[in-house]
Amino acid sequence: MVTAIKKYLVHIVIILILFGFSSVFNQKLAGEYEIKAALIGKFCQFVEWSTNSSVQDIETPFRIAVIGKHNFGKLLDDLYDNKKIKSKPIKIIYSVDPKKLLDCDLVFISSSVGSELDNIINYYSDKQVLMISDSKGFAQRGVHINLYSQNDLIRFEINETAVKKSNLQMSHLILKQAKIVNYGEEK
Repeated sequence: MVTAIKKYLVHIVIILILFGFSSVFNQKLAGEYEIKAALIGKFCQFVEWSTNSSVQDIETPFRIAVIGKHNFGKLLDDLYDNKKIKSKPIKIIYSVDPKKLLDCDLVFISSSVGSELDNIINYYSDKQVLMISDSKGFAQRGVHINLYSQNDLIRFEINETAVKKSNLQMSHLILKQAKIVNYGEEK
């Protein structure tokens, strides 16, 4: 009984760590893309880039690229203005043209990329770039983290194989909270 209670408390603590800004994650107070914008930064707390990645270079900002048409508006700029990820200032870069792949540490891949998705995944798959999306089937195709709605909540799935291929290390704390998918699997 005590073990079950401890396990329950550990899960509660993990959820609070992941979703520490309760007002941001209360969907009655925040819109879908406000939640997704906040999650992008939160996920970085649970990912480790190796010592030879650009994240370790203290001279460069932590670069978040958004590829394709998106619904963030100015949310990312506003949320991450004067903030840091991995002790580095954040730079947000936008490109509606998926053929113009960007040098970055994290890339958010919009559903608008369509048939270019495989080229984007191939470009970033062996680089230490965290790939995040919010489109059905993108994790199964090789994106690391995919956000999706279920019962009016934002949830996430992780393609653990794709994460390992990119030489990123993801904390077991986030893996326990995610739906784990593999290449070709359907939701």
